[in-house]
Amino acid sequence: MNWFQLFLLTAAMGFPVAAQLTPDQREADLTALANYVAKYYAPATWKTTAFGVNPLDLRAGDYLRRARQAPNDLAYFEVVQEYVASFRDGHTSISFPSNFVADLGIAVDLYDDKPLIDGVNRAAYPAVAFPALAIGNEVISIDGVPVAELIAKVANLYVTGTGRARQRYGAIYSTRRIQSILPFAVDTPDESDVVILTADGTRETVRMKWAKSGFPVRELVRSASPVLRAARQANARPEDDFLAKGAWAAAPDSLTRQELFGFGARTPYYTLPADFVVRRGRATADFTYSGTYQADGQRIGYLRVPNFAPTDTNAAITELRGEIAFFKTNTDGLVLDVSHNSGGSPNLGAELMSMLTTSTYYLPGRQYLPGIRDVVSYSALIDTLRSFGAAGAVLERWTNALDQIQASLANSPRTLTGSIATIIPASESSLVRGPMLEDNPPLRVNGIVAGYDKPLIVLVDDLSLSHGEVFASMVQDNERGALVGYRTAGMGATIGCNSEIMPFSEMQFCNSFSLVLRRNPVSAPGLPATRYLENVGVTPNISLDFQTKANLLGQGRPFVAEFTKIIVEQIRKGQ
Repeated sequence: MNWFQLFLLTAAMGFPVAAQLTPDQREADLTALANYVAKYYAPATWKTTAFGVNPLDLRAGDYLRRARQAPNDLAYFEVVQEYVASFRDGHTSISFPSNFVADLGIAVDLYDDKPLIDGVNRAAYPAVAFPALAIGNEVISIDGVPVAELIAKVANLYVTGTGRARQRYGAIYSTRRIQSILPFAVDTPDESDVVILTADGTRETVRMKWAKSGFPVRELVRSASPVLRAARQANARPEDDFLAKGAWAAAPDSLTRQELFGFGARTPYYTLPADFVVRRGRATADFTYSGTYQADGQRIGYLRVPNFAPTDTNAAITELRGEIAFFKTNTDGLVLDVSHNSGGSPNLGAELMSMLTTSTYYLPGRQYLPGIRDVVSYSALIDTLRSFGAAGAVLERWTNALDQIQASLANSPRTLTGSIATIIPASESSLVRGPMLEDNPPLRVNGIVAGYDKPLIVLVDDLSLSHGEVFASMVQDNERGALVGYRTAGMGATIGCNSEIMPFSEMQFCNSFSLVLRRNPVSAPGLPATRYLENVGVTPNISLDFQTKANLLGQGRPFVAEFTKIIVEQIRKGQ
């Protein structure tokens, strides 16, 4: 056996290929991460106000000491995860450099707040041989550990939104263990005893096999460390060095998610009425799923927008305009579905908003915690626009944003900016108009206002994430139509990711570097009134929850019947 064959064998068996990081290396990386948070994390003050959490204080969770004394690199990663998860920010996360996954072969999600099976790998578990593994049955425990405990464990390490969204991901990852967010997934056994509560109320224990793939990482790569300071005194605390820098002694003013059925998918995750006539959604190139059906003598249009990140933005705009034009002529009301929406570009959301109104409208602003690079970027943009002959009003809009950034940096310490307009409908040019908060014009075709002018409802849920819920806030803030569904996830920030902050650990950190602002203050249970979308989310005008056992077993038909009833009522109110 040559050395290359030996290496492949070692890798396949998951044997260590490196030594553990030293305590000093762990401390250096965690300190670097906290420094980055202090520099760029825009929601820090809001987190203190809302939850009493200071993301800039490593003492609260004793994180530095725990990182240094962690028995191995996996335990160290959990400490880092706990620190980041304490922010309660669905956009801010840390991921481990691993592609290892252990999959039990069943999908679990919360329905009526219980962990129910909503998918089964029938190739591994035929229905005849495994009758307990049926859609709608409840998973009670795995290897003696209650699923509720597994959910809490994941929620403590990995935050996806606020409230139930966080718990739902905990349920999902109880049977699909991904090492990049669950470091000890590598310790998953080959088989597990799973206790299932069947439909007739009996408990059955099923022996199940975990399907494992990817490279299991147990140790990170130890490299040489530079000598930066004298050796630490034996009785010194790690945080003494950290806090002495004075950067944050006082509080200042994403992973793939496709494990969820239907998340970010074009095809609806529920069954539409029998008389539904499909227009879009069957061709590979289609961005949306659309069509029409009849209800109580009313012509109902249906449009599902699964995300705001199409592969071809121009084609998506053309498609959306075509569908809206058709619905304007051929329907009495429209159901627009942005539930299970995985987000994307706010500019495409603004474009869609322009198609749904016949009057001017508001677009959300953003608050930044800026740096010198923001001054450079905005200055360069203004110079470019000026060289291309941009109108004075356009230059003034961009210059106002630059003035706010410079005013923020003039403070010591710097503060968040005010509300800066950054969103422009995707078909518009920065050269032609520039961003505006108020008085954005509706869509015009050949000089004629072409926006949809009939009753509208918009479906949302706790998996309407990021710019999916930013769009929902546009509809609600402009009072364009009723939002129907469940409170959105509360991921109201702009995200940026960096894999070079922690060089020893090689972890990737994703950070919220701005906050989205609504038109007026709103509130949510347990949170103060605020214009922030972060954590608060968007509360629908009419509550309707898909996550029930009746919908799971009925393929969503009760849900469809109810939102159909609502749109018919809205049509009649508008007549």
